[in-house]
Amino acid sequence: MSGPLLLSHPACLEHRAPDHPERPERLTAIREAIGADPLTAGLEWAQPPDATDAELEAAHRPGYVEAVLRAARRADEDGRGGWVDADTWIGPGSRAAALASAGGAVEAVRQVLGGGRRTAWSLTRPPGHHATRDVAMGFCLLNNVAVGAGAALAAGLERVAIVDFDVHHGNGTQDVFYERADVLYISTHQWPLYPGTGARTERGRGAGEGFTLNVPMAAGG
Repeated sequence: MSGPLLLSHPACLEHRAPDHPERPERLTAIREAIGADPLTAGLEWAQPPDATDAELEAAHRPGYVEAVLRAARRADEDGRGGWVDADTWIGPGSRAAALASAGGAVEAVRQVLGGGRRTAWSLTRPPGHHATRDVAMGFCLLNNVAVGAGAALAAGLERVAIVDFDVHHGNGTQDVFYERADVLYISTHQWPLYPGTGARTERGRGAGEGFTLNVPMAAGG
């Protein structure tokens, strides 16, 4: 079995929104740190393929996928973008970066489930855990981890666990799987903080009751 695989895509390094905190330098810093450490400098890198519409629709409503990709394609054609909300930008390069980022999650799953890797890491952007089934928000256009979980289930896994340890609650990932029993969603996050979701009482609904576990924490906790 081969060692860990690191997945990255040039589109994720090139995509930039004006004066936005979610910027390519985040990935550049990670890549430089990996290259400077003797324990990780020799790890293999690969470029993931774009996620397909079918893979995206495992996490998002088909109409949403069509709408967000259409808006991103128009931004490429016009050479200018616009704000979806106060935090979230769609501009030139958004389509390529978002499809590569979601594709990175799918390829990481494929590499591990295929038996070739014990671990795979997708170092891509934009992020995804705030994107719900049909709303882009919080810097996120497509929910990468939800798309990856969908790929794992489509490959034959009966159950998937997602552990989200970002400082913000992944409201989008919770939304995608809130009524499902095949994905356990666990989130540790600062509380109170954006986006204002992630209370302990949010535990899932219907068949998904008990398959959402939120652990809100005080700052510095």
